[in-house]
Amino acid sequence: MWDSMRQQINSAFGATVVVGLTIWWWRVAIDFGAWGMLSLFPLAVFMFAGAWDIALAPREARVQRAVRKGSSLHIWCSGRLGTSIVSTVFATVGIMVLAWQTLKLPSEQIGLILAAVFVAGFVYGTGQRFAARHFNRPFDREYASRMATWLVSIPVFFVTWYGIWAWGEQPGTMLEASFVEAIEIGRSQVPAARGILSEVLSVPFAYDGAKLWAVVQLREHPFIALLFSADAALFSFVVVRTGVVVTHFLQSQIFERTK
Repeated sequence: MWDSMRQQINSAFGATVVVGLTIWWWRVAIDFGAWGMLSLFPLAVFMFAGAWDIALAPREARVQRAVRKGSSLHIWCSGRLGTSIVSTVFATVGIMVLAWQTLKLPSEQIGLILAAVFVAGFVYGTGQRFAARHFNRPFDREYASRMATWLVSIPVFFVTWYGIWAWGEQPGTMLEASFVEAIEIGRSQVPAARGILSEVLSVPFAYDGAKLWAVVQLREHPFIALLFSADAALFSFVVVRTGVVVTHFLQSQIFERTK
């Protein structure tokens, strides 16, 4: 019992360290221009590998039940291609969202992100024991990952959503700015990146400026303006899912093999 609990804590803590070091490295390496993007590569690999490993075995099991033995369709219906595509999309979109959002957040909120990663990883580890009592392998880990993702991301989603809406600061320049000026204000918030990285980051920061301009224009209608906080709150889903898949990768590839 204690050994299992210790492994869960170690895996969740390891995932937190991986994400934390990546965020720190990224915030420092951005000064080196496009080369700074290499700092995100290890975490992207962990995200892909963890998501791929969780999803592949259940897909293969479903294919074996659906496709007859000896059928040539096994080559095309193995589940590997679909799993690889979905995992690649998750890792690519997830690492881009993490890179964008973590450049804007103060250190206190980075701490909250890391706390969410740890809780997600721990809940996933605990959920595996519950899932194992009700589902056969390899479906137990799939359902445990879903359970952990939603159980943690939903409260984090609403806390983040409300926090952005209630305490988010609106620059005074936005009160009189036009839409085009708001976009330029957003672009001016891009960190001191060089070369093509600066151009890439200018897109989401310009979007931030346009979104904040819309919120200011709708300040007399707070419930409508509240909708513009939802996209930033969706960041919580990426954070929690990253915690789950990185925890799974460390647990399955490192901690379980060193027993």
